[in-house]
Amino acid sequence: MRKQLITLFFVSAVIFAGCSKNNDDISPGGNIQIVSSIGALTKAPALEEDGSGGFIGGDKFTIVTSRGWETTQAWEYTVGQEWLTWEELGYPADGKVGFAACYPMAEISDGGTFTFDCETAQYKDLLLAVPQEMDSYSTTPVVLNFKHALHLLEITFSADAQDYTEKELNGLSVTCTARKSCTVNVNEGTIVSTGTEKATFVSAGPKSVFILPPQPTSDIGIEFSIGENTTSMTLREILETFGNNQTELVGGSRIKLNITIDRNDGIVETPIRVDDANIAPWDDQAIVSGTINIGSTTNGVYQVSFKPLMAWGTPVSFSGTGTILSEPGDETLFESNPDVYYWYGSLNDGQKEMYRQLWGQSSVFDDAGSYLPKVSFYIERTLTQNDVNTVSSAFSKDQSSFFHFSRLMGPVSQGSWGNMATASFSTPYSTFIYRYRLFTEGADEILGRMPAGLDEFSKAKWLWDEFLKNVSYGQKEGSEGTVYGAFVVHKIVCEGYARGYQYLCQRAGIQALYIEGRAQNPNGGSEAHAWNVIRINGKYYLADPTWDDGMSAGSDAVFYKLFLKGAGHKDFVNRTLTAGYEYPAISNDDYPHGL
Repeated sequence: MRKQLITLFFVSAVIFAGCSKNNDDISPGGNIQIVSSIGALTKAPALEEDGSGGFIGGDKFTIVTSRGWETTQAWEYTVGQEWLTWEELGYPADGKVGFAACYPMAEISDGGTFTFDCETAQYKDLLLAVPQEMDSYSTTPVVLNFKHALHLLEITFSADAQDYTEKELNGLSVTCTARKSCTVNVNEGTIVSTGTEKATFVSAGPKSVFILPPQPTSDIGIEFSIGENTTSMTLREILETFGNNQTELVGGSRIKLNITIDRNDGIVETPIRVDDANIAPWDDQAIVSGTINIGSTTNGVYQVSFKPLMAWGTPVSFSGTGTILSEPGDETLFESNPDVYYWYGSLNDGQKEMYRQLWGQSSVFDDAGSYLPKVSFYIERTLTQNDVNTVSSAFSKDQSSFFHFSRLMGPVSQGSWGNMATASFSTPYSTFIYRYRLFTEGADEILGRMPAGLDEFSKAKWLWDEFLKNVSYGQKEGSEGTVYGAFVVHKIVCEGYARGYQYLCQRAGIQALYIEGRAQNPNGGSEAHAWNVIRINGKYYLADPTWDDGMSAGSDAVFYKLFLKGAGHKDFVNRTLTAGYEYPAISNDDYPHGL
């Protein structure tokens, strides 16, 4: 009987020469070609620096074949030395046969699955070929494109020479604690689940690379030490510090962290760049840059650099108790006039109590010197994860002054004592109160000049004028999206405009909402944007301070084209809201200000 042969070729960016073999039993034109390629990621057999390449003679991987309900078959294949034939596969001459593959070799179950363990695997990367379906005994090539299934976390450290020498950087140690294994379905070419057991991976020097299964960024602990100084945080916390909200590691992608370590100057917010470019065909999930202060340690506890003394108290002490201050948030009259907070008013009684607790905990607490502070507090046992998420979102949208707040997590059961929720913050408390004091002084200067006896509309207009005269559009010092940027730096982007005007209105007793979404820009394109909803005399109106600004600090050029507009206004009607945001019932008509 003449056997029909399966021939394998290997390609990446270009097709490598396939192995040919003379055999009298091969039918002319009857050989099956399996063409494979490897998408770029990181080191693999015969790969280029960017990760692309192909297999070479002697490399071994596992080929998996299947036919519908029939048992999966796994075949060890050695490049350049072995052949597969249709007869060996033993499938009928009609119907479809699925081809898939994995590298390195694995013991495949009847269901086509196996477990890959990053800690024990000799070869730390995992390549899966996208499954292809072929007609039995077909002579058409089977194209198996190998792609990287795991995630590459790449961390590059740098420092000014005055902070750390090149020798010290080379001695930097990075420890990554993360989930270590995953279950793979070769027939589907996917990772179907990630295990919960964790392992510790260690790297040294200014560049570290960790290949990990897909998993939540909050589950990954990163500790870096240089000299006697050590700090630890989760990957989620690092990303949030630098303004990036990646919550999951995506298989076949990488996150590149470019971290500058600073011995003395504390935290410096650095703009984020997320690069969507594909690299043949591996994706950059995110490229994140920023500065982290390593500081010094006392008895192994990380200490934050102290800021200058405040006129109203000292920066938080690390002795185990919080500094008692005239609490941040008091100036917005939360206790006496909570009605200015729209999202607070939308909560039920249990959620409101949690919100009030979060407000108090965010005002004054001892962060014990933690670089990314957290504080936990008890909540009602009946409150659920959904309640926690609802309160976290409401607080974030209402409270512009608490710009250090990141999110509320929980609940975590604490037995008979009840449940606990944990608030996390983007900066140490000493940094927050330093900036808080500066921004409230700037806002107080504006509010202190507001004439007495104004009605709601007159207050809203006066604040609109004075606020927009004191800011301009742009990016500076990394605070362009907060009230600190609005009232201290005076150079902001749309988030800073909407947050700053919201804060002034709330201080004046006017309910104001911060809104995020997408808007059509003057060039006809769509862009991410932020604006406000303002309640005047019981009705809600739309306002966009960014696009009504003359764009020059100190300029009197203020417009009213987008000030207190109704739902049908042409510049608002086509805007879309980011998930989680919604409008109250907007007035059908513009406010009749006649400006």
